[in-house]
Amino acid sequence: MIQTGCNTSELQRLRSGKVHLEHEIPHIIISGETKTTQRKRVIPIVVGLERLQDLQHELSDDSRLFLGEAFGNKNESNVSHQLKTIISKVNPKGTAYSLRHAMRNNALASGVDQAITAMIGGWSSKLAVNPIQQQYGAGGRVYLDTLKQLQQAMFSINNHLIDKTDANIVTFQKRKQG
Repeated sequence: MIQTGCNTSELQRLRSGKVHLEHEIPHIIISGETKTTQRKRVIPIVVGLERLQDLQHELSDDSRLFLGEAFGNKNESNVSHQLKTIISKVNPKGTAYSLRHAMRNNALASGVDQAITAMIGGWSSKLAVNPIQQQYGAGGRVYLDTLKQLQQAMFSINNHLIDKTDANIVTFQKRKQG
């Protein structure tokens, strides 16, 4: 949620067919029932890809919901409460919904263009695309060049979440025959 700016109900309704983790640029597509037209969006995934792939395999069921029927059928308040319990260990005042705004603050702090931030987070903005462009031009966001631009913004927004240490790098060396 902090990476994508999604809210609880968007994740509960996220269909498996809208999650493209094996794509050249991994991304999810938020579509269907959303609070506003602007909330229909394409969000590149730049953090925790392997974990999301694991979840995709673990939670897959006949419901076609990415996080499975059990999660999709939970009461949104219940899910928010469970997340608040987890989040409070890091920030006692944090909530599930505050993660959405944390993503926006991270975008602002990293200097990402406000129009791009609005497109990724699904916020209305005079700087972002208008509702007509949002409806008719949304298909263009899955074009590779557009995804690359959105991905670069997501790398900037989530830079603080990306491990830059050598701890996760394995170097293979060719053994000398001898």
